[in-house]
Amino acid sequence: MKKVKLMGQTHPNKDAVEITERTFQIDGYNIADRLLEGVMFDVTFDENGKVLNISVEDEAKEYFEQMNQKKFLKEVKEDAEYTIIEEDEVIISSVIKEKYGIKYAWIEVETDEPTQNKTQPLGVKMSKVSLSNILR
Repeated sequence: MKKVKLMGQTHPNKDAVEITERTFQIDGYNIADRLLEGVMFDVTFDENGKVLNISVEDEAKEYFEQMNQKKFLKEVKEDAEYTIIEEDEVIISSVIKEKYGIKYAWIEVETDEPTQNKTQPLGVKMSKVSLSNILR
């Protein structure tokens, strides 16, 4: 079972803290370059990493209403899901920054599943082969 958390630090040398509001932001520039540059999307996810809600910051709602909202919200969701899977660094709102004193934030996934040995690819069985069989 996995648990997906939003983590943050006030300084690189300080201990990380969990941000209980699992909400991070995506800049629309990642989705549609200059068309949505500066339009910030708030993405909320649950402890399983499922995206629950995507909303546009108040300052950009009127502008975003003129866009193909369905298309862009779908792309924001895909970008958010990728961010969660990759455990990427994320942007957080100024409200959360102030509440926790956070400067840096990232997604972190905890799992109780055993880690796999990465030295040998899965599904590869090693067998003994004599040199004489190879040279025939």
